[in-house]
Amino acid sequence: MAEWKEQFERVKRSLNRIENRNEDLTPYHEDDFWHFFQDCYHLKDWIKNDSSIPKNIKGEYIDKNHKEGHKVEECINANTNLSMCADLANKSKHLKLKNNIRIDEKIQKRSITYHAPTVIITNSQGKEVYNSGPGKSTIEYFVQLSDGTHYKALEVAKKAVEA
Repeated sequence: MAEWKEQFERVKRSLNRIENRNEDLTPYHEDDFWHFFQDCYHLKDWIKNDSSIPKNIKGEYIDKNHKEGHKVEECINANTNLSMCADLANKSKHLKLKNNIRIDEKIQKRSITYHAPTVIITNSQGKEVYNSGPGKSTIEYFVQLSDGTHYKALEVAKKAVEA
């Protein structure tokens, strides 16, 4: 029986992938972030379609005249990190956001690469006594809004899972 918990476990695995990636720079790291945002946002659909969840949580009609709440949507809209996940997931699907924009229609994920230089230490005769080896590249991903505000993507992901 598939229920929302199955998707939540997938969300946690997606978070684990982006938290524990190695430092080799590949396009797969960026893909992992996009997949996290998608998995996290789609959890709401699993909640809405899980028959074990009360109707008022899902925002369904109790009877033909009474619709009870939109708790799932309200939760996403009330939380900046969940809203960013929603916009990023929708942007990854549609390229541009036109409907149901929660944070920013120009929201994007970008990356900044840092390179650590090679450190070589020589003695007074010019003989090499230490070589750190090739510089190591690291990468950090950010979510950026159209006003230039940016958030660390990993922090957005962690806080979204907490929410």
